[in-house]
Amino acid sequence: MKQMLCIPALVILLGLSTGAVAEKIKCTTQGAKTFTVDLPQGWTSKHIAGGCAVAKKDGSQFIGVAYYNAGGLNAKNFAKEMCAALKVTPEYTKQEDDYVSMNVTVNGSFVTISIVSGETETVQVVISKPDDSAELDAIFDSVKF
Repeated sequence: MKQMLCIPALVILLGLSTGAVAEKIKCTTQGAKTFTVDLPQGWTSKHIAGGCAVAKKDGSQFIGVAYYNAGGLNAKNFAKEMCAALKVTPEYTKQEDDYVSMNVTVNGSFVTISIVSGETETVQVVISKPDDSAELDAIFDSVKF
């Protein structure tokens, strides 16, 4: 399980450097469902395992949105296992069973990770830099299934 949890975060963080500019991109979850994300001008996109990652061309901001099978774990336990697999110490800003927000440094990048679990076995993982931006909020709010 820990090996599997390490993959999503690394894929999101390492997959942000290239891609095509688009107004709307189609992303595929780990469970083969699709969703779309609207991109502002000047951003690039990349499909990643479980979703999509988009980054500002100058590298100053990025966001990855992905959905994964949690293997029966709630957000809190998924976050703990993901951090253990990545060998990072999180700074939790909010930690509940179904929602976790934390700051971590992965591969030299300081990022905010939000994990949400619902009534299904799926968790939503959002990794972003910085943790607060009108553009990042707009991109996240544009996610449509």
